[in-house]
Amino acid sequence: MRLIDFVRNRIWKKMIERILAIYWLPILAINNGIFSDITKEPWTVGITNKTKGFCGGSILSGSFVLTSASCVDGNEPQDLSVHYGSTHRTYGGKTAFVEQIFPHPQYTPTSLDNDLAVLKIKEGLSLDQKTSKSIDLADKDYCPHKYHVVLVSGWGTQEHNPHLADILKDANFTVRGNSKCGQALTEKQFCAGGFGVALEYGDNGDPAVENLKLVGVGIWRLGIYQSSQEPSVFTCVGYYAQWIKDIMKRTI
Repeated sequence: MRLIDFVRNRIWKKMIERILAIYWLPILAINNGIFSDITKEPWTVGITNKTKGFCGGSILSGSFVLTSASCVDGNEPQDLSVHYGSTHRTYGGKTAFVEQIFPHPQYTPTSLDNDLAVLKIKEGLSLDQKTSKSIDLADKDYCPHKYHVVLVSGWGTQEHNPHLADILKDANFTVRGNSKCGQALTEKQFCAGGFGVALEYGDNGDPAVENLKLVGVGIWRLGIYQSSQEPSVFTCVGYYAQWIKDIMKRTI
């Protein structure tokens, strides 16, 4: 190959990469996830708030949604809306509004310990059992073990791209030992992913599911460079199963 042809090929390659970054990457979400359909993860919802933008959540029943406390911290119920029943983040499906916010009473913003919040939905959700469906909670005190695989779904951004996803994505995250996560986690958190799959901006609150049970809620990603090679951190839902059930019983 002549030098001039080699240079031209490299220029075309760079141009194509830039075009893809502008027009294709904005629809990506969980880093290195794959395009999904809401019928595969019908419990997944998107939550829009006035102070922090966007995060994920899970349908617990026709009246309740679970997300992270860090997602809704600083918001009043009227600041939140819940979009559900659609593969697409911005259209289709239905929108519901929040009546009450129940952050965990021991939520700690600095360590993100106990980072869960239950949302009571005003007038309830209309669940069709196909595109919108509740998910069972993890068994009491259960937390995924090392090497187990959890399925994470959401509409967060792609690495190095500021745009939220238009289409739902999911990815399998392999649970890693907490000692391998680069810094200390609390006993009620687990880390998973890395090696190319990671939570991104907008994935806070995303569901992590194992055997069709909600075992984790996405919090953040480890690593000073915020690389998808670094694992992501989740709250172990099983440790809070009774607290969640008590709220649901108390407020119906």
